[in-house]
Amino acid sequence: MSSPARVVGVLLPGMPAVLLFPGQTSFAPTMLREAAEAWPTVAAEVVDEAGDALGRDLRPWLEGIDGSRNRDLQIAVFVTSHVHLRALDDAVRTNAGSVGHSLGEYNHLVHIGALGFPDAVRLVAARGEAYDDGPEGMMAAVFPLEREALEPLVAVEAEAWIAAINGPSQHVVAGEASAVRRVLAAAEEATFANAVVIEERLPMHCPRFAGVAEAFEVALRRAPWRRAHGPWIPNVTGVPVFEPGPAQLVELLVRHVREPVQWRRCVDAACEVFRPAFFVEVGHGHGLTGLLRREWRAEPRARTSDRDGLAEVLDAAR
Repeated sequence: MSSPARVVGVLLPGMPAVLLFPGQTSFAPTMLREAAEAWPTVAAEVVDEAGDALGRDLRPWLEGIDGSRNRDLQIAVFVTSHVHLRALDDAVRTNAGSVGHSLGEYNHLVHIGALGFPDAVRLVAARGEAYDDGPEGMMAAVFPLEREALEPLVAVEAEAWIAAINGPSQHVVAGEASAVRRVLAAAEEATFANAVVIEERLPMHCPRFAGVAEAFEVALRRAPWRRAHGPWIPNVTGVPVFEPGPAQLVELLVRHVREPVQWRRCVDAACEVFRPAFFVEVGHGHGLTGLLRREWRAEPRARTSDRDGLAEVLDAAR
C-alpha cells in the first residue's frame, strides 16, 4: 500500500491540490531541525532569508527552538511551513490552491502572492509580539461534540467563548482560564466530551484579545500588500475572496484576532473552489489532516511531514 506522501506524485498533476497550512499548535522544538534533515539546502536558504528579514541569526533554530515566547514560536512555525512549501513546490509544480488555519493563514497569504515572504516574516513577528503583550487565558479543544451542544455551556460564562469551529464535532473554547475550566467540566459532566488544553497562556480568537487586535492593526496597515494570484479564504468568514485589497485584508485579519476561526467553512469553501480536491498538509505534524474526519470530508490527503514516503516522491519528481 502506498504511503500518503507517495500519492502526492500520482495525484497532483491531474487533481487540484489544496495545501493546508497549520497553526502554532503544530510547534515542536525540533521542527526546523527535522525539516533541515529532509531538505538541508532549502531549509538553510529559508532560515537565512527569514533571519535577514528580522535582522537576527536564526541558524541556531536548526538545532532547537525555545518556544517560551509566542513571538519566536509563531516565527518558527511560519518558517518551518515555508520550508515544507518550497521543497514541495521545487519538486512537484502545480497550480494548487491553499488555506491556512490561524497562524497558517499567513503562509496561505504568501502562497497566493498577497505578501512576500520577508514581509510576511516581519508581520508574523509583530503578531507574536502583540500576542505576548496581550491578556492571559487558556484554549482547549473539545470533542466529539456538536456546536449546538457546546454553545449553551459556553454562554453561561462571561469570560469564555467558542474560538474555533474546526469541524462538525471538534471546537475550541478560549478565554479566562477558570472560565474555560468550568466549561470543560460542564461539557464532561453533561455530554462525556473530551477536552485537550492546547494553549495555557494566550486565549486567541476571542473578544478577550480585542486589545491585541487593535495593537496588531498598526502592523497590518503598514504591510506592503500585493495583488493575489489566487483566492484568499479568510479564517474569520470562510468565504473566498478572489481579489482582496489592502483594506479588506486588514479588516478581516484584525477580526481574526478577536473572532472565531471558521475552519470548517474554510475547508468546505476550498472544496467548492478546487473540485475535486486533494489535501496536502504542508508543515510539521498532521493536526489538520487529523481534523478531516472521513464522515465530514472523504477526499484523499497527504502530509509533507511523512518523511520516508515523501522523500521518494520528491526524488522521482526531479
